[in-house]
Amino acid sequence: MKVASSIATARQASAELVVEVIEAARDMAGLSRVESTLLFLTSDFSPDIANTLRTAARAAGTTQIFGCTAMGLATEEEWVLDGAAACAMVFGEGVGIGPAPIGREREQLLTLAAPSAINQLWLNSPGSRFGGVAGDATGHGPYAIFRNAGSVMEGHIDFRLTGMRCRVAAAHGYRPLADGLPVTAVNRFTITELDGVPPWQTLQRVLPGYERATPMRQLETRLALLVEAGNDIVPCPLLCLDEHSITMTRQLEPGQRVFWGLRQALYSEQETASLLETMTTDMTEPPSFGLMFTSAGRGPAFYGGEDLDLVQFRRQFPNVPLLALYGNGQIAPGQPARMLDNSVVFGLFWPTA
Repeated sequence: MKVASSIATARQASAELVVEVIEAARDMAGLSRVESTLLFLTSDFSPDIANTLRTAARAAGTTQIFGCTAMGLATEEEWVLDGAAACAMVFGEGVGIGPAPIGREREQLLTLAAPSAINQLWLNSPGSRFGGVAGDATGHGPYAIFRNAGSVMEGHIDFRLTGMRCRVAAAHGYRPLADGLPVTAVNRFTITELDGVPPWQTLQRVLPGYERATPMRQLETRLALLVEAGNDIVPCPLLCLDEHSITMTRQLEPGQRVFWGLRQALYSEQETASLLETMTTDMTEPPSFGLMFTSAGRGPAFYGGEDLDLVQFRRQFPNVPLLALYGNGQIAPGQPARMLDNSVVFGLFWPTA
């Protein structure tokens, strides 16, 4: 398997910057011919995306150019969340990505989507999806999602991975604070009772002492209710917290058991390290490459100036190519596919036997 990645920054977006990263990745992979390219660009490229993609296709020698714009990018070398940047991963010699066929229920699908394209019909459609939500720092656009060197300004794209096998897992960064509690009174997205009392009372019982003086509005951004979903625990971030109720980002049902969870940087880093180790426990070889879909709210701003999820990847898989996207949401496998926020989704890849 010949795969390599490259990243570059500049004061302003230009097609030349994209040529630079494609040529650098091709040289590192030792490819005379690129079969397909995964290309992530900062939103600075959106106004002239069509010309940029035509130039990228000429540089790669193929129209198989897939990717999107985002608020930030990374490779195994570095991350960028400020200024124009481009990063590319090139594939050759029998491995690559391409548009996914319709109706493959067991197919592992790499997915890129615009926020406006998220809907239950698509999330429930056949396929096991993972990926990220495109966008910019405002969360409102413009968005550029592209395939075959052509631009799709709104929508979603599923990609098929050929010549490789993949493992996908997500880390959420919320430390469970106590045992589960039943939802006993709920009106759509608003919960008024957990275990028969107002949610705030149950939170006060389990909140660490050093957090009890933290204002509610600050706690809102770091708290979630954790819901069991198969072998995973899915966080439901809070939209509003007061002494009488909590309003969630998803609708829960009476009787459903939930756990209070608190976002903590140290716990998040340890969770990522454990996740990557677990994903490769029974593998005799390190992955050939990785993909990471994360949130700017979880990256360097959360970790105090460095993306410790990226650090953990480099620590466990030195010299393994990685392409990463800081987006407006993360997509993890499930039925339906799960929409996440403030999480990190990893895909690790090996050649097919």
